[in-house]
Amino acid sequence: MSKLRISKEERERMYIKEELMRYYMYKEKIQEIENDIIQFKQHYQEVLNHPHFGGSIIHVQGNSGEKQNIVMRLEYQLADLQSNLTYYQSRIAELDRWLSVLTDIQYQIAMIYICQYQCKDVYGASLELNYAQDTIKAYTDRILKRIQKKFNKIF
Repeated sequence: MSKLRISKEERERMYIKEELMRYYMYKEKIQEIENDIIQFKQHYQEVLNHPHFGGSIIHVQGNSGEKQNIVMRLEYQLADLQSNLTYYQSRIAELDRWLSVLTDIQYQIAMIYICQYQCKDVYGASLELNYAQDTIKAYTDRILKRIQKKFNKIF
């Protein structure tokens, strides 16, 4: 049984293509997290303005779960959301940097065929772009090679 070996360059092009295909997923995730942060901040303000009081007047030894301040817990949750937002924003920034090295035609094809159509509907992309299907396929390979060439360290 022979093992199929893929060259480093081919793996890099596959990675570039897959990341570009995630472009709109990352954009949607950013919007989702931004909305979550807005809702969380509203919840945070409600908790701060109307704190929950109550419980027993008897102090139980070793009850470490209640020792952590509610504000600290909320701050950790907010920091997690903001960390996730920063991650997805950095992915989009990196993809935008890759896309910035393309010609106008290459950029259009990358955004429509690779990012939007996920390299699955060359016919639909050709209708939208007014290019032949063979042209789109040829440009896709050129796009990946150009990005790979311009950025020595993809991984």
